[in-house]
Amino acid sequence: MKKLILFLCLLISSLLSAQTGAVVITSAPTLETIESTKLKKSIANLKESIAQTETMRKSLKLLKDSKELIDKVNSKVTASTQVYRTLKRGADLLVNMSKSKKRIESMRYLGQDDLQIFFNKHLEYVAKTNELLALVKDLLTSDLFKMNDSERLRYIDDISKELDAVTASARHTENRLRTLNNNRKLLAKLK
Repeated sequence: MKKLILFLCLLISSLLSAQTGAVVITSAPTLETIESTKLKKSIANLKESIAQTETMRKSLKLLKDSKELIDKVNSKVTASTQVYRTLKRGADLLVNMSKSKKRIESMRYLGQDDLQIFFNKHLEYVAKTNELLALVKDLLTSDLFKMNDSERLRYIDDISKELDAVTASARHTENRLRTLNNNRKLLAKLK
């Protein structure tokens, strides 16, 4: 009986609204709050992207400086393909991390928290790569490291192994997020 009375009241009010041409205005403060939150998170992500781009620029400048310094170093070290391969690994790692960042950002089923975790890891990997490349530069040019060429090459080999570890960690992080995105995509299709 209550449902019938409620239904009749709604029917009468809708008929009166239609006859008088009244417009019912509704407010959606919850939607405005959600959109505001999304906008704030998007702005924060944009700021992080700008910071990461600036870090990448610094990395590329460091690579260019390192290459110039290699050209000036002792002929034995310069001739070494080990130094070249280490610097190339660092450069390739930075390029691949940039591509990885673009791929992750294009994944539709990742939330803001997932992206935040990725951006933090991404900055960590870029910083570690820059640190290792700066160490190569210092090994090749600084008088602080009193060592012969074979000792330098041994340290450069260790740096190369650390770059490989950073590469593996970066791949693992991207694969984990790709799997998460794919799982959420499947769940969305099942709903």
